[in-house]
Amino acid sequence: MRYLFAGDFHSDFRHAAIVFEYASLNNVDKIIQVGDYGAFWGVYEEGKPCPFSARISKLVDQHNIPFEFYAGNHEMFSSLHAWLPAGDVLKELAPGVTYLPRGHTFEEDGVKFLVCGGGTSIDRKHRTDGVDWFSDERITDEDVELCASKGNDFDVLLTHDFPWEGTILPIQLDSFWGEWAQAAVIESRHQISTILRNSGARIQIHGHLHCQYQEDIWVMNATELDRHVNLVGLGCNGAGANKSTYIFDTIEFNKQKEAT
Repeated sequence: MRYLFAGDFHSDFRHAAIVFEYASLNNVDKIIQVGDYGAFWGVYEEGKPCPFSARISKLVDQHNIPFEFYAGNHEMFSSLHAWLPAGDVLKELAPGVTYLPRGHTFEEDGVKFLVCGGGTSIDRKHRTDGVDWFSDERITDEDVELCASKGNDFDVLLTHDFPWEGTILPIQLDSFWGEWAQAAVIESRHQISTILRNSGARIQIHGHLHCQYQEDIWVMNATELDRHVNLVGLGCNGAGANKSTYIFDTIEFNKQKEAT
């Protein structure tokens, strides 16, 4: 199974079309978008289907590639939650366009994945509560506990935010954003670190930073032993498909796992 993980879309259909074309050229079986997707952004009538997802559905049909996404921090959570059922239930927002809730797990070719979207908006002071900012963006203690309850033998952790151990972009903690934002960033990243530590994952893939990179980090796992993790960050819309996606092949991963 070949997955293509795609960074933040921000409701940019032109970018989404480029990503789908890139996925087709690389014989990808499924696209998973890692948050700040853009569901219900813009002009939207409450209770109606998501217009952006309807457009993405046409790309799914055109390329015959299923599409899944989970929440970032810049989502219209009020509309998203009104449309979705509670709990770990997969829901199509449009044909072939499926939302993955926090704590969702799946397995393919023996490779186990754990999903936990959400994050913190460092530009909170420039946003309006209930309009373009929602407290539901936050990763809660309940989310951490839910993920921990799923087990500690995962191979890949999929998040929007990134762990405290990551060293990229310290500007997130710049005083410009204000004390509230700094505290929220620190809390969110520590929550992600706890989820990573409990999961047992050796690979973590995330968006949020709008930057394509890979970094080797070490985390303390539940048995107090250091664990090596490959941290993969994805660029966002406007960066080009090769700088905003990551292709993961489960068969190749298993070969590498057996070799080590």
